[in-house]
Amino acid sequence: MFRPPTTGDVGVALDTIATTARTLADTIAERAAAIGTPPDGRGITIVATSQLPQLDAGVLRDDTVIEKVEDILTTTAAGIHQAIDVTADDPITQDILIATGHDIEQQSWLLRSQR
Repeated sequence: MFRPPTTGDVGVALDTIATTARTLADTIAERAAAIGTPPDGRGITIVATSQLPQLDAGVLRDDTVIEKVEDILTTTAAGIHQAIDVTADDPITQDILIATGHDIEQQSWLLRSQR
C-alpha cells in the first residue's frame, strides 16, 4: 500500500507495471509450456521460490514504493539477463527474454522518472 504521491502519479505507474508484468508472465509461461517445461504458477510455489526483494507491510511513502519496486524490477532484469545467457541455443526463447528484459528495464526507467 502507498500514500498518495506528492509528485507524479505513482499509482498509474504501478498499474502500468502490473499490467506489463501480467502480459510478460503469460508470454513466458506459454513459451515454457511450448518447450516442455510447464510453469507452476501456484501462489505457494511462487512465494517459496521467489528471489525478489519484498515490500514492507503497511502504508509506505511514495518515494519508498518507488525505491522498493525499482529494486524488484532491477532484480527481475538481472534474472532475465542470466536466462538470456543460458538460452543461447534457443533463439526463440532468447528473443522472448530479450523483449521481456527491454520491457522490464523500460518500466524501471519510467518509475525512476517519478522521483
